[in-house]
Amino acid sequence: SYSVSSRTHEIGVRLALGADASRVVGLVVGQGLRLAVAGAAIGLAASVAVARLMQGLILDAAAWDARLFGIAAAIVLATAALAAFVPARRASEVDPMVVLRME
Repeated sequence: SYSVSSRTHEIGVRLALGADASRVVGLVVGQGLRLAVAGAAIGLAASVAVARLMQGLILDAAAWDARLFGIAAAIVLATAALAAFVPARRASEVDPMVVLRME
């Protein structure tokens, strides 16, 4: 949301130059999802390392479950997509003339 609000002028210029609203939404959601995928990858790697460490420290600890980690990553990515979509949709509905007059 902060990223979109700080880029309102840029988005207004894009819309004034003829960009479709769907293209603006795709741009903002794509940038948000790139960050979420990077975070999910780092989180998955760290969770696998911690799960293996815990397996060695605790007797009868189950090995890491790939299905569970996959579901958790999918939930995080879906939440990030929704969190990026809401401000992106709001930004795509901005009036380019109002934004250009603000400067």
